[in-house]
Amino acid sequence: LPDAPVMLLDEPTAALDPDGLCAFYGLVERRRRDGRTLVFSSHQLGDVERLADRFLLLIGGRLAASLTRRELTERLSRRGVMRLSVEGSARELLQAVRRVAPNAVWSGEELVVPGPAADRPRALDAVREAGGRIVNLVAEEARLDSLYRELVGSAPEAGTP
Repeated sequence: LPDAPVMLLDEPTAALDPDGLCAFYGLVERRRRDGRTLVFSSHQLGDVERLADRFLLLIGGRLAASLTRRELTERLSRRGVMRLSVEGSARELLQAVRRVAPNAVWSGEELVVPGPAADRPRALDAVREAGGRIVNLVAEEARLDSLYRELVGSAPEAGTP
């Protein structure tokens, strides 16, 4: 089947070892480069996110989302989060950051700033301008699994119109 114009695969990476995964990733890249189509279904969301150019999400047999890679990237970029361990007045720092990132929250010992990566520098500047000292910073980019959980949670029950 190497010359087939379209390949349809079900869970192609489910039981592959690291060498098998590498070979499959190579197959996908060669087909993409040659302008050939590979359609696959998978519950391995990391593979889907890494390999697919177009994403279709079915829930209960119904199409819940259809996204291009660019559309997926845009939706995920709004769902990232930055976690800051800071020294300084929690209340003052939170107020300062909320002026540029209104959804920021104080969670236990850290300042959590959700939103796009492009907004993070302003939040960091606000912390410094308010006299805070950043001790640790962790940026978490949203992944396809978070969008999947969001869409599944908002979808009607299977079998209902």
